[in-house]
Amino acid sequence: MGRVTLDIDEGLVREGLAYAQSHGTTLDQMVAEFIQEKVQKNPGDKLEAMFELGRKLAHSSDGKRLTRDEIYDRH
Repeated sequence: MGRVTLDIDEGLVREGLAYAQSHGTTLDQMVAEFIQEKVQKNPGDKLEAMFELGRKLAHSSDGKRLTRDEIYDRH
């Protein structure tokens, strides 16, 4: 495994360490998981994210089918 030196505010490091400890993990593991999530190229994850967005949009439309123009005007 590679080693990386990060320049992070000491207060943030303390909060991160406390959070990690309270969640049964380490700050190193949290950083590694964060990076992995950001660079992961799993198409299934992207597909699931699209379905989740669809579910959210369905709830926000009050059951009404949106037109293409309405969808793009909302953002």
